[in-house]
Amino acid sequence: MADFKENIERGLRAHQVTLRHRAEISEVLNELNEQMLASTNGKVGAKVKDLRLSIVESVELGNEMSSAIVAVSTAYPDIFKRIAFIVIPPSAYPVTLVYNRDRIACKDRPSFEATLGSILAQPPTGKAILDIMEYVPQNVSRLAEPPSTTNAEEPS
Repeated sequence: MADFKENIERGLRAHQVTLRHRAEISEVLNELNEQMLASTNGKVGAKVKDLRLSIVESVELGNEMSSAIVAVSTAYPDIFKRIAFIVIPPSAYPVTLVYNRDRIACKDRPSFEATLGSILAQPPTGKAILDIMEYVPQNVSRLAEPPSTTNAEEPS
């Protein structure tokens, strides 16, 4: 009879490692969000969002939907800009970041943090964050004006 005990134990240990790696990836993404909020005076955060891809992007990435790290307005949660696509495999690492058609495989936390840092320091990323910080809905000027009281009637 085959002895599977060692293989089962190895699988259990591998699963524990994967859980630690997934927690590590979440910690990095949470730290990114906290620091983006701090850097933008609470106007812009960061999160992972599932996006429907354009035809060109779906050909490049090989699917119609993908996850992306996005900068998102805290005042208008539907307003966001993609920073980079992110692929987190079932094993957690290597995390793949796709930025400007470059695929970067991050084999561990230090490489993931370094790659994210490099992407955040790029001019297009800075522009995306600034665009969100400066976003004003078109109808906000009408909503921001106080109602006119010159012709208001007194309640009876």
